Amino acid sequence: MRILLSDVPRPVIDRLKALQAQPSSFDCFYRREGGRGGAIFGIVVAALGAFSLVVGALATELPLPVTLLGGILCGGILWGSVSRIRRFGAAELKPMAIVNPLCFARITLDHLTVHDLWAELKDLKIVHHHTNGVYTHTQFEFKFGKAQEMLIVAPKAKAEQLADRIESYRQRLLAAVEGPADPGDVFGHDLFLELRLPGGQLKQVPPGSSGAGKRAALAWGVGGGCGAFLGGALFFVSYVAAQDRSIEYCYGIDSCARYFERWSMPLRTGRAQRKLAEAYRKEWEAQKTSIRSLRQMKKLERVAHVTPEQEKEILALYRDGSEKELRALFQGAIEKYLRLSTGADPRARQAIQHLLELARDKGFYRARVTYQGVTERVQGPLELPPAARGRTLVPMGPSFTPELNRSREAMITERIQRAFIAILPQDLLEFEGLSSGGAGYGGYGSYRSRYGSRYGSAGYGAARALAAAVSEGSAAPKTPAELEFQVSYVVFPSRSMYVNRNDAFKVYMGIGFDWIVNIKVKEESLYLLKQQSYPPPRFSVSSYTSRYAPSAGLAAGTVYSTMAGTAFDDFSRNLVRHFGIGAVSPSLSPSALPAGVRPGAGGIRPGIANY
Repeated sequence: MRILLSDVPRPVIDRLKALQAQPSSFDCFYRREGGRGGAIFGIVVAALGAFSLVVGALATELPLPVTLLGGILCGGILWGSVSRIRRFGAAELKPMAIVNPLCFARITLDHLTVHDLWAELKDLKIVHHHTNGVYTHTQFEFKFGKAQEMLIVAPKAKAEQLADRIESYRQRLLAAVEGPADPGDVFGHDLFLELRLPGGQLKQVPPGSSGAGKRAALAWGVGGGCGAFLGGALFFVSYVAAQDRSIEYCYGIDSCARYFERWSMPLRTGRAQRKLAEAYRKEWEAQKTSIRSLRQMKKLERVAHVTPEQEKEILALYRDGSEKELRALFQGAIEKYLRLSTGADPRARQAIQHLLELARDKGFYRARVTYQGVTERVQGPLELPPAARGRTLVPMGPSFTPELNRSREAMITERIQRAFIAILPQDLLEFEGLSSGGAGYGGYGSYRSRYGSRYGSAGYGAARALAAAVSEGSAAPKTPAELEFQVSYVVFPSRSMYVNRNDAFKVYMGIGFDWIVNIKVKEESLYLLKQQSYPPPRFSVSSYTSRYAPSAGLAAGTVYSTMAGTAFDDFSRNLVRHFGIGAVSPSLSPSALPAGVRPGAGGIRPGIANY
């Protein structure tokens, strides 16, 4: 018999409450059953799940389905567990199991189940359970027709007492029915007498209709709904926390700008804009010592993702601040030049000062050294003077090929650039060299100083961001140089003759150079210099031999190449001295001499000169 607990007559309820309060006063086996352990476990599980969701939401960005599903699970479990504990606390009868001489009864929070221990019992199985040889519990399995009830009893002594009690109940029942025993000794223990009397029969509740399904649906509906709401709120918290972390770990312009590209719904726009503006200011402070960076930052035209006020401030800093820093560098260079060039030609000194002032005021920094060489006068056949008749004149034409001329011109470019580096900060002027053949040195189209540094190599972390913001891109056509040093020279045979002291029958015609240097700014000529240079009256060259390759004498072009190299070196030293733009190196640049030749080793001396 299984009936709703709310339908049980009051006398039965009172007897059960008395039994529950003092089980020892009744002749029965009483066991209190749980009802809160599972609910407490459910609360712990829900709390751990909610804690994990909160920690995960604050540590990383959780997807919306994860927070919703986690909230529904935690809310449903928590609501059901709390409801179970509340019902247990408010229940008049707590869950219990009873075995007395007449019946087996089990009370839950909702139902009362009663089985006649002797009329309905079909089978009883008692099984002792052991694990690894150690006793754990005893299972009593009662079969009442189609119904089945289980009772778990421990320790073993208590289980054996229950088995003995059931056997004694059977013996007492037989004695009361068949023997002289008092029937009241058995039937007087009927706790459910009112249920057996006429009119006391109540409507039984079939299995599965206990109302637990409705309560579960209510728990998942209410608890799951609340959990889904909290899960959505947790997703919002996770979304905001992820954006806060994204801003917190922004250390440059690129990373700060990526915040606006990453988040489709930015919720920390104001903070991100302030961080981006601060990144621009820090980048300017870090790069203002680099001249190339200043020039690049000066070209900034717009700043994305910031407020109009912040953009105005950043553009003012990048444009006006960079301009101010560049002007200060140029002004320092001008003052340094005027302080060091007191021995220079006054007009030349004034021209260089004007050139630097124009570069400062106009923003010019590209400088080019161009060459125009004329060697026709030494290419053709030459006649010996009457005093040198009978000797062999070594031709000089092969020593003035375009390739050899370019190597000598590079020496002048390098000398000029070194001189300017001595008075200018690095990269304040960027030099290119264009040879008389029209091609740059080394076959790359331009001659660039080995002392220069490429933009970005110094660690300019915002190069990509600024390159996107600056109007001038890498594919833009190259801007022509604004400052130009035009060097023209004419090679001519001089009235000097050089002879080899080891081979007096060979003579070498002396050479001279007519130089014209024109300093121009945007096609405007600032200064024109004309000079002549000659090889020294005595110089030396060396040749090397080995036992495997007997010497065939000096190569035909060695002497003339040395003449030209010394003349180029003399002109470049005089040039920088004339303009007062740097210290003069006393030695000949090795790049101007042929391979295997070194100056000052003896071998060539003037034999016939000035006739």
